[in-house]
Amino acid sequence: MKKINNIEMFSLAMVLLLFILTKLFHFSHLFFLYYSILVALYFFPIRLFLKGDSQNRFFYIVSSITISWIITISSISFYIPIEDVFRIALLVLSMLNLLLAYILYDKKEKSFALHILMLFLVPMVLY
Repeated sequence: MKKINNIEMFSLAMVLLLFILTKLFHFSHLFFLYYSILVALYFFPIRLFLKGDSQNRFFYIVSSITISWIITISSISFYIPIEDVFRIALLVLSMLNLLLAYILYDKKEKSFALHILMLFLVPMVLY
């Protein structure tokens, strides 16, 4: 279980790093797109099957969906302009993400750090 958490942290840190490299240094958009879509697919359907039963199943599902949506919107932001609909969706997801980080921190779960990493991605996508 600890190894899976480390892999999740590393994959989200790589998404952040690739987003910065793609945005600032004109790194390949396709490489970021493929990697971020793979990570988003991991977080929504695959992660739910890997971790099995959990005490906080509702928070776990909402957490996975929120992270997956934020990564997906960030990956398509290179190909379509961010309009008001995406801005509002990202802001709502960011508030939900912050709430989940607080709840998971209060429950002493280590996955709150994933939400902290996602809080760094949302402003980079918006601005």
